[in-house]
Amino acid sequence: NDKKSLIFVNSRYSSERLKAEIEKRSIPIGVHHGSIGLEEREFTEEAFKRGILKAVIATKTLELGIDIGDVEQVIQYRSPGQVNALIQRAGRSLHKPGEKSVCKIASTDPEDFLECLALVKLFNEGFLEDPIVLEKPLDVLAKEILGYALYNYRGSKSYKEQFTPAALESVYQTVKKCFLFKELSKEEFQEVVDNLIDSKLLILEHEIPYPGPRFWNVWSFEEIETTEWPSLRFNEFFSMIPKRETFTVWVEHGFGKRRKLGELDSSFVFRSLATGMIVRFAGSNWKVVEIDEKGHNVFVVEAKEGGEVPSWRGEGPQRDEVVAREMLSILSSIVNRPQTAFELTRNEKAAENILEYVNSMDRSYIDALTQAKIVVEYVPPLKTWIFITFLGEKINRTLASAIYEKISEISLLVKYVVSPIGFAFRSEIVNPLYALSKVSIKEFGDLVRRHIAERSPFTKLIKDQIKEHFGFPKNEVLIEKEAIKQATKIYYDLEGGLKVFQRIKNGDLIEIRREEISQLGESIIRYPFERAWHVGLKSVIKEALERFHSGTLDDIFEYTWSNPLEAKRELQELSRDIDIIAFLDLTTKGWSIAKVPLEKEWVTIKVPVATKFFVIRDEKDLEKVENELTREKLPLAKLMNREIEFTFVEISKRIEEPYTLRITNIFEIMLDKIVKAKVERKYDKVDLKVHIKGTRITMIHYGVPAALLRQVIQKDIITSYMLIERGIISGSRQLVFEFP
Repeated sequence: NDKKSLIFVNSRYSSERLKAEIEKRSIPIGVHHGSIGLEEREFTEEAFKRGILKAVIATKTLELGIDIGDVEQVIQYRSPGQVNALIQRAGRSLHKPGEKSVCKIASTDPEDFLECLALVKLFNEGFLEDPIVLEKPLDVLAKEILGYALYNYRGSKSYKEQFTPAALESVYQTVKKCFLFKELSKEEFQEVVDNLIDSKLLILEHEIPYPGPRFWNVWSFEEIETTEWPSLRFNEFFSMIPKRETFTVWVEHGFGKRRKLGELDSSFVFRSLATGMIVRFAGSNWKVVEIDEKGHNVFVVEAKEGGEVPSWRGEGPQRDEVVAREMLSILSSIVNRPQTAFELTRNEKAAENILEYVNSMDRSYIDALTQAKIVVEYVPPLKTWIFITFLGEKINRTLASAIYEKISEISLLVKYVVSPIGFAFRSEIVNPLYALSKVSIKEFGDLVRRHIAERSPFTKLIKDQIKEHFGFPKNEVLIEKEAIKQATKIYYDLEGGLKVFQRIKNGDLIEIRREEISQLGESIIRYPFERAWHVGLKSVIKEALERFHSGTLDDIFEYTWSNPLEAKRELQELSRDIDIIAFLDLTTKGWSIAKVPLEKEWVTIKVPVATKFFVIRDEKDLEKVENELTREKLPLAKLMNREIEFTFVEISKRIEEPYTLRITNIFEIMLDKIVKAKVERKYDKVDLKVHIKGTRITMIHYGVPAALLRQVIQKDIITSYMLIERGIISGSRQLVFEFP
């Protein structure tokens, strides 16, 4: 309608994606978020203020404090999650005396629309969420102490003897006058000071703080990246807004070369992104093959499978319990009185859509939930348990954390999702309801606190964000402690969770077995899984191998969330203790890792061929693997007279026995004789290297049982030939595949 519009979204990713979609329609539009440079943001602000741009898409960066002139309407894309955010954003339009703000909300699905209805209804009732107050935030204190140190340095340099520097005791007394720090103890203050001194960011001269030698390396006028310490521009010293809030997405482009695709929000990466996940990004589907948390990079390869858009449900602030309960109240009202849908939406089409959504639900669920019961939906084909609660994200996450920790005492093959209306588990071994029954009232809080400290993705996210305020110290003990405290306050509710847990213990839980997921269950499981950090990788892989017995790398990564190179190292170590056979399988979808030599180093690339693995426990497994390895016959005619180089390596003493064998009509007979004479009589298991002379592909296997050597060698010859024949691998560089 050509009105000057400010469009709010909840993440940087959504802002860029929405901008791209709107520009496809030849509509000029600006974008404004924290990852955009200051000059570009100011240019957008000025263009919008002057009317050169009629619309700007923004995250919370334009919620307050910046003059962008008159705004005729605000458009909120998807639910803002909180009444506070809705009011603040709506108030950016027509805010002169006597004017009435205009805010339109665009929803993308029924659950999001239901949440928007709840927020508007609560707004009309005058409800506001209580602000989250972080008491004694030590990252803020660290910055304040460094600020005084800088003040002392500049004052002494400029005014010489006329300047009176602030002593450390004076800094402490001044800080304590602030409401947030009124309970700050001298010991806590000193702990932060000691951390800054230890990091060489601070020095004391007669109890007067000054910047230490590393201060000028961390905050500088020029951005200087070093391998040891990240560097920030000097003006960033004066801001508490985290700078590293995005991960750069890269696709491999040739050997050792990469092309930038764009950026993902750190909160999404730390919370949900996993190796092997398919995401929709920049108009295509991509499989995540590596996540570099230190460098804030995500590496992907193109995928044919369908992908999820990484603009996940529930992005933005945490949904309060009151919002979730209001969503349930609206559902109940519409079920009992359909006219309510028209009264709430004031739009016939919207009302019809929400009615269709509500009518697809099981009414017994709504009745039970309005009686404060928790409905648990068990779906055996998916090994999934869905807890429908309408308790808000913080309580749901608290309950899920306790259950996860109890399950992890038995099995690590488990993961969970959290939404405002419930949470869900996928568990291979342990029934979450059984685990829940084994949790006592007394240990509930300990389980949640353990999860927050050791596994919570939000603790990991906050730690990543606040460590820049401490100057990226090597000793991160204090930062970890502060991150745990802040994550507990922002993302969990121990008190509320305990009350609900006590209700569950008293019988306020109904279990329903279904072959298909209900409408409400679908609403929950469409949220992404929350990543559990610091899970023992070797333990997960070992359990996955014992559970699945065979599969692909993707099957292993289902529960590990690991870097593929780390997983490969653990697999190679495990192959010493467990008989694992792995090989390339051109008939299965998947991917594998190959090493490529460059001038000074080796790099890894991802090849679009599955790595298949088998665990051999007995003769039956051995027979199964033999059949799998010999499904394809050696193409003797096409390989005639090619020389095959293979090397047996004794595992403990690393003694190598290299052989070269030309392919003839009696190749298989000769290979059999060599294996029997040189390996089977001496070793139970060896490492193996296979290469077709004149090609650039080498296969290396760790811990191959002697009984399978012939089959593995022939399988590698066939696979190497097919990779080249089908054009899957081209070029002149050497590729080395290592198994498992």
